Amino acid sequence: MHPYPGIAFTAFNEAFGCRQACYPPHSFRHTHTSLLIEAGAGVKEIQERLGHSDINTTMNIYAHMTKNIEEKTSHKFSELTKGLL
Repeated sequence: MHPYPGIAFTAFNEAFGCRQACYPPHSFRHTHTSLLIEAGAGVKEIQERLGHSDINTTMNIYAHMTKNIEEKTSHKFSELTKGLL
């Protein structure tokens, strides 16, 4: 981690032409978590990675499903039930 995160993010934002903090550091935390969920990481592992003491905190914030996850889940279910009907 940069010794002065505020300076690093200021430089990052300036590189993208933002005079204000249009990409605050916390936005990367949400992006990182969304990518982990989409990659199939378990909620427990995500909870530990984020440092949440209670798994409900993780679930309440990140339990939303992306369209890609919904499609994958639907496809998995279809594969499991193929031939049963």
